[in-house]
Order: sequence, then structure tokens, then C-alpha cells
Amino acid sequence: MLTSAALVAAMITVGARGTAAPAPKCPKKPGLTLATGNDVSKGGFRHDMIGIWNSRNPSSKDVTIIELDKNTDEVRAAMVAKAQAGSCAFDILALDVAWVTEFARRGYVREIRLRPQERAQFLEKPLDTGLVDGRQYAVPFYTDSQLLFRRSGLPAARTPAHFATLVSIYKLAAQLGDYEGGTVNILQALHAGGAKIDDGDEIVLDEPENAGLALSALRRLNWMLRKNTLVKHTEFMDEEASLTAFENREAGYMLSWPSYFHRLAASPSMLDEGSEPMFTVSPVPGAGVLGGSDLAISSNSAKYSEARELIMFLAGAEIQERLFACGGYAPVVKVVYETYRTTPRTCEELPWGEGAPPTPVAGDDIEPPDITAAQLSEFAAVIRRAVEGAVARPPATHYATFSEVFRNCTRRVIVNELASENLDFGRFADALRAALDGRRYDEDPCQVPQ
Repeated sequence: MLTSAALVAAMITVGARGTAAPAPKCPKKPGLTLATGNDVSKGGFRHDMIGIWNSRNPSSKDVTIIELDKNTDEVRAAMVAKAQAGSCAFDILALDVAWVTEFARRGYVREIRLRPQERAQFLEKPLDTGLVDGRQYAVPFYTDSQLLFRRSGLPAARTPAHFATLVSIYKLAAQLGDYEGGTVNILQALHAGGAKIDDGDEIVLDEPENAGLALSALRRLNWMLRKNTLVKHTEFMDEEASLTAFENREAGYMLSWPSYFHRLAASPSMLDEGSEPMFTVSPVPGAGVLGGSDLAISSNSAKYSEARELIMFLAGAEIQERLFACGGYAPVVKVVYETYRTTPRTCEELPWGEGAPPTPVAGDDIEPPDITAAQLSEFAAVIRRAVEGAVARPPATHYATFSEVFRNCTRRVIVNELASENLDFGRFADALRAALDGRRYDEDPCQVPQ
């Protein structure tokens, strides 16, 4: 039975800039649905975590995962379309952290009020990704920051300049394709070069110092592509293509996300004769870009209380430890990092707990990679350093438009479609400002027409 306060919380959602949105019109149906992108972890362990929940709860709380697409841009588009149509298909949305502001201000998701003791469990940066205009609209599920993977025997990169020297010798697999992964990698390169794109809500890329540093970074990426320092076809690559290039020894270094650690550790081509990994990971020199996924409750869902309960379960220490040890997802709660600093456990050593299935629900043929507790301890320390030093993407209602404009102009320079000296930073910055306001720049956003 809901208390009167809980009933109010369940029936009211807060929309753009704190305005009250109407109560959900969807019927209260059995079970919950969780909309997400494809699970790229080794073994699909997110499904196992939902299996644990389902095994411990009555059928009225059973959860169904709906995987929308493997491309993040397509996932966002599908979620927005459902929200705008008033669809009752989803109760919980797994949002890329860059989308939370948009979904909150447009009234697609509800505020989730956290008690002080709940807030204290989380790492600060991941928790802040769900904070919009002073209100918590999403709870972190897993966090992310780019990591630098390198083959065993190669030097560790100490600084961005040292990194550039190393990859000129041993090559780099990265993602510069025309999608959000490309935006993230270009943002990282500009930040590593010392350029600032934004300062809070303000675009500062056209300030002379930032423009000069950004131009140098773009020229460096252009040079790396022309001189084959980057793996062939990097300008079209996503994470899966980069992983294949790294596994095939086309590159000595790779920029990617924590979940790919377990993928590599399970790959025979990345293990020596003693089954030891032939690669290691470290934070990206300079700083990576903060990523990850947050869980939010659809404004159309009539099951606020049940959805909140599931979200806090998935963000709890038990599930966070299992997602990390078995799937390589970066934890969002402090206690897991402390556990892996003092008493690390492998995936096989974790207890399933009361009511959990005796085997992974993803299938009997799925086995966790053979990673030692010591390796997991070291990996957790690397992730925490990377996350705490990561740079966030601009929090904006119209982030997707910003990303498209940013990627358009920078990629044109990188792939030689636009001479670097013709990139007009004043014009470019104005187009980014317009994008953040949801407006389209009427003319070429990158250069003055010839």
C-alpha cells in the first residue's frame, strides 16, 4: 500500500525547468519494461542481473529488457519517438549520460528523489550526470571513461605529447566515425590538447587561446590519419571495428571503454601460452570523456515505486560488483572500489545469493573470462582514476544537435574535406551556441562561403 506522499510522488512528474507534468495516462500493467541499447559486455551479464531480480520478486514485478539498437544515436531516437508518442512501452530508460538533460527538461522522465544516505553511496561525477536544474532525474547504472589499452611490452603513455609520439610508431585504433563515439574521441583529443569547448552553459571555443589549441589538435588528427598513424579507415570506425583492429595486431594502442577489458581477456588472440593477457590498461593521458548509462523512470509509466525499487537494486553494491567482476562495467558506488582495493573477488567467487538462478540466465554456454582477483583489483583502481579525472560533455537539452554540429565541422578538417585554415572558429562557436538553444545555423557552420 502506497503512503499518501508516495502516491503523490508516483503520480506527478516534473517537466522542463521544474514545471509540473500531467500524471501518466498508461494503465498499470503487470511487470516492468527496461529499454536499453545492446549489451556489448562479454556474455551479456546485464540480462543475468535482471534474472536475479526476477528470481527474487513475484511475477508482478518481473522485468523484461528491450534492446533497441547497438548504435547509441539510434537508441536515443527510438526512445524520443516513444516518449513523444506517449507510448506505454517502457517503464525504465537506460539513458546515455549525455541525454539526461534533454529527457528531463522535455518531461520524458520523472524526478527521482534520493535520501542523503542513498546519495552518499555514489561516486560524485556519475551521480551528477543525473542532476538537472538542481533535481535528480536519473540514477547511475554504470559509469565510463575512455581507457587506453596497449599491447604488452609497449611503453605506457605519460603525457598527451608522449602518447602522440608512441602512436606514431605503434599505431592507434580509435573511433572517429560519424556518430556519438566520434564526437567523444574528438572531444577527448581537443581536451588533451588543452582546448576548452564550454564553460558551464557557455561556449568558449572561439576564445583565441582555445581556438588555437583546438586547431592544433585537429591538425594533429588529420596528420595522424594521412600518415597512417591511425589504423586504416579509423574515420569510419566504431568500437567494434577498433576492437577487431586491436585484436588483429593492426595497432599497438586502442582507445575504448572499460567493458572491452573483459572482451579482450576472453579472446584467445589476446592471451599468451600461459593464458595471461597480452595487454594492459591505463587512464587516457590528459583526461578521458565521461560516459556511462543512467536509469530513469518514464513519465508515461504508472509504476513509479516499482521502477524506483528496481533502479536502486541495480545501483546497489551486490549488482554493481557482479557487473564489474563478470562484465567489466565500471561501478558507480564507492563500496565496490573499496572492496576491490582490499578483498577482490573474481566472478566465479561471487555468491549468487538467495533466490538467484544456479547458472547464468544468459545461457549455459556463457562463461566469464579467466581474470584473477589481482587483475580486477588493478583494473578497478585504473577505472576510478579515469572516472574521477574525466571531463563531462556539455549538459544540454539539445545535446544531440550540439554533437552533430561539433562532429560535422571537426571531422571535415580531420578527413581533409575542409582545410584547417578555413575553419572559422567564430562561426563554428556561434553554430554550437545555436545548437545548444535548439536552433539550426542557417549557413555553413564551419566556414565562410567562398
